[in-house]
Amino acid sequence: MKLRKVNPQTYELFENNQSLGTISTYRNLFHDSCIYLKFNLIKIPTTSPFAEIRKQEQKPLQVMIESSHTKLVDFMLKNGFKCKRYCFEAEVSATDLKHPLRTNFKVVPFIATDPIYSKCCDFLYKYYKTTHELVSPLTASKNEFITEVPTRSGYYSLDKQGATQQCCFYRK
Repeated sequence: MKLRKVNPQTYELFENNQSLGTISTYRNLFHDSCIYLKFNLIKIPTTSPFAEIRKQEQKPLQVMIESSHTKLVDFMLKNGFKCKRYCFEAEVSATDLKHPLRTNFKVVPFIATDPIYSKCCDFLYKYYKTTHELVSPLTASKNEFITEVPTRSGYYSLDKQGATQQCCFYRK
């Protein structure tokens, strides 16, 4: 296998002088302790390019990939990557629940000018930081993180002590 850097963010892979496609690199402000990889391969290589990419990039490598790409997932697992987290996406409503929600907590809407908006942003930042610590630690400051909150409105609920218990941001 031969690896050629075709631009600052792209490596082209070759086997037997035939291109197998490319692997692109990118950075994530929230998780800047590693380099992320994105694959555009025609064929899975027979040998690993990852040690050379890591050497050139001088940071650990990380990948986010859909599990339906089974051949690529298998190749990565055989070549030193570890699956650290599974993510799922679903659309559900209260009618889809096996048991009805039982809560005495009021769910309240907010907008960016409400005093609670800042508390919800803080809550989201702490939650995100905690849940990502073992997989890929958060490297963005709270201010950098909050500027990326996707909206200026949402809903929140408070626990019995008056602390933010849940919050949800949404796009209008």
